[in-house]
Amino acid sequence: YPASMVASESGLTGLGRLLKQLLPGPFLHIAAFSFPISGLVAIYGQTLVNQLAMIGIDIPHFLLMLNFQGMHVHHLLQVVLSVAPSWAAHMLVDASAWALGVDPAASAAVWWAAALPAVLSFAGVLFGFLLMPAADLLCGWDSTSMSEEDARKARRKAGYRVVLCMYVPLQLSMLLWALMTVAAGVPMLQLIGITLSVGVTQGVAINAAHELLHSPHALDRMFSQALLVPVFYMHWGCSHLAHHVQVATDRDPSSARKGESFWSFLPRSIIGNVKDADRIERQRLRRFKLPFWSLQNRWCIWGGVPLATVCLIASLFGTTPVIFYLIQGFVGVCMLEVVNYLEHYGLERQQLRNGGYEKCSIQHSWNTDWFLSNAILFQLQRHTDHHMHAVRPYYALRSIKDAPQLPASYPAMMLLATIPPLWFYVMNPLVDKYNQRMKAEVVVEQAEDPPLN
Repeated sequence: YPASMVASESGLTGLGRLLKQLLPGPFLHIAAFSFPISGLVAIYGQTLVNQLAMIGIDIPHFLLMLNFQGMHVHHLLQVVLSVAPSWAAHMLVDASAWALGVDPAASAAVWWAAALPAVLSFAGVLFGFLLMPAADLLCGWDSTSMSEEDARKARRKAGYRVVLCMYVPLQLSMLLWALMTVAAGVPMLQLIGITLSVGVTQGVAINAAHELLHSPHALDRMFSQALLVPVFYMHWGCSHLAHHVQVATDRDPSSARKGESFWSFLPRSIIGNVKDADRIERQRLRRFKLPFWSLQNRWCIWGGVPLATVCLIASLFGTTPVIFYLIQGFVGVCMLEVVNYLEHYGLERQQLRNGGYEKCSIQHSWNTDWFLSNAILFQLQRHTDHHMHAVRPYYALRSIKDAPQLPASYPAMMLLATIPPLWFYVMNPLVDKYNQRMKAEVVVEQAEDPPLN
């Protein structure tokens, strides 16, 4: 782009400026490790509570001493239950006791001691969808980016790549510890919380896999595939490349159409990515004159490795960890797909008279410049520059003036996307605004025959 098209404004708060000074260069993206760390908090909530108690910080005891107009919290619960039918009150108490793994007749201290680890088991969810959007507001936004000269220097250094590659063992180790914890047995509510928390961290791990997928280094692409195994999405490493060709057209399953809800988009995108990967793999096999039913077919890896992993988990840990593993993988895929949904929602490349589409431009991806979430998500939110220059590394991505802007950060918009009426109310006027601008800017000379036709 001309330099005039690259944004350079900053709306950082004092806290945001302080973080930027304390964490220069690749150190800023160590913030991405907060997601696997939140997964560890979810897994080891009980251990964390016990360790704090050993050093004198007895949180359950503190909660037990809380008063509400002179009444202990557990007494308040009894008052609330007293206004309900007795059968409903007993059912609620019994269900809560079962979920927390305590005796219904246990003391309030026992209930608090069980409730706190249950809350901590949702740490990944709370961090991603509550603390992270709030921290974005506290830190502000920043559209500045490194210069081309600084980007060239950064490519010659290993710092940014090391941070990205470090995510792989950290994420996979966290998943292994989660499997061991689940195998040892946890109360039902903690099991639900750990499953959702690990699933949320898998969504961010897929983002790291995405960056590694675009790397020119073969080892990085192997790391990318390793991160895709636990979410049963190894074929996405192939289908995602088709997405870059077909983006913002009706041929792309990963581009959401205006008026399409996330819940309709989800199965269409999952199935469409499988079809795209299968189509490309069949083309590759034909090009090399290889039979489809052969070990050279990459579906042997894409399907075989996740299946072998499930069998290994079943043999080592048992049935419950397998169920946990399957559900967390699906949650991770949902995280990926809700991001896919919002990244190109409603934006369309115009089809030209020759049947091709206008070239992908700055107007075909949604962006946002919130400082902290960009640091954690490896600048995924600068999505326009990524689609215009797919091989540009994450640390060199730029914020482009006049590119479509979301009204909030990705985590906040992901939540909004799950409520279609609110999503349509907020986003459809913005879609109309940017699509009208694009129609006015289409130039016939930009036409190109659609690849993978």
